[in-house]
Amino acid sequence: TTTGLLTRASRMALSSLVEALGLAASRVLQIDEGELSGWWTPVMGGRPNEAQLYLYDLLPDGAGYARAVGNDLPEVLDAAEKLLGDCECSSSCYQCIQHYGNNWIHGSLDGHLALALLRHVRTAQVPSLSDQEKDAALDGLRQLLKLRGVACEVGATLGNTRVPLMVRLPNSKMCIDVHHPLIDPLALESGVIAAARGQFLEAIAL
Repeated sequence: TTTGLLTRASRMALSSLVEALGLAASRVLQIDEGELSGWWTPVMGGRPNEAQLYLYDLLPDGAGYARAVGNDLPEVLDAAEKLLGDCECSSSCYQCIQHYGNNWIHGSLDGHLALALLRHVRTAQVPSLSDQEKDAALDGLRQLLKLRGVACEVGATLGNTRVPLMVRLPNSKMCIDVHHPLIDPLALESGVIAAARGQFLEAIAL
């Protein structure tokens, strides 16, 4: 992942991606969904943010399905991306990556995180949040500030940079941005922080 450590969001993304790959592989190979499983582990001796994913056969002595996944890997990855991208649920459901066999981790599955991780692995696309997602994430804070009489503005701009939430204090302004859960804000600086620094303003990425 793009975080410095395997954070909770990273672990959720990895667990969810394993489930998506297992389901996608079952469909590509046209086998029962209960014949393949998998998991992930940190890479021993590797960097703190490295992990390896693996699939294995559930049938006694194995049926060679896990090996077959390697032969059809591009198609499996395409199927996994479609499985994750086509569902509109809030995190995970029985239409995407939940099933009876993984009910013990339903609370730790998030198809959106898995999709962001898969696209990052395949194309180096850096996970990001839309303006709407940032605004929704900050709505609770905005309402709290409003109740306390603190002036704030949604969607202000600094030059050409949109600021999700600008807090107007008596003698200063604070710019607040939101980073994607799989992004380490200390490793990849927010554009809002860079723009605020250019104008000598205080900024934070939540």
